[in-house]
Amino acid sequence: MGRREEKKRQKREAIESAGLELFLSQGYERASIEQIAASASIARGTFYLYYPTKLELFEALVDVWFEPLLKLLDEAEARLAISHTREESLAIYGEMTLGLATLGLNHESAVELAFRESRGGGEAGAAVRTRELRLQAASLRLTEVGAERGLITAPNPRLASLLILGAIERLFFEVLSDAEGLDDPLTLASGALAMLGNMLDLPTGIV
Repeated sequence: MGRREEKKRQKREAIESAGLELFLSQGYERASIEQIAASASIARGTFYLYYPTKLELFEALVDVWFEPLLKLLDEAEARLAISHTREESLAIYGEMTLGLATLGLNHESAVELAFRESRGGGEAGAAVRTRELRLQAASLRLTEVGAERGLITAPNPRLASLLILGAIERLFFEVLSDAEGLDDPLTLASGALAMLGNMLDLPTGIV
């Protein structure tokens, strides 16, 4: 990477760090581009070279964890589509829950930001809810594939998928709350997998 590219990377990271801190401390609506630029030690005009709007900065911060989360569900769906046994499906869900726990731990501030803004009435809240709808669709596809192949028990795939999403949300919430015993991704994955296993009638003791 050349010096120019390195400076651009550093400025982008400074903008993102400042934006995340101000969005969390003041809320998306109250935090201004002027404040973000000042905190990042850049001119306001420089901000626009990286993010044309404040919303695009917010979305970039949220997508740091949302896009990997969606990818986890898509990959699990693809693996379920070629699996043959419930034991295999349990292993797939096990790896998925470990990935979820790790995401929560690695991007706590970004997850917290999304949670705070998710029920807001402004553009940031709308952006989060749009992503939640994509997540719901991915979770439903995952559950439908498993049910159609007889790998999980889900008479009502939509209900099961909503329960799975509820478990994911609770998982992230517990991480953000620094709940006792939830500082290790393996601990998180184990508890979540046991809950999913009971709900979907998966065998135990495989992972």
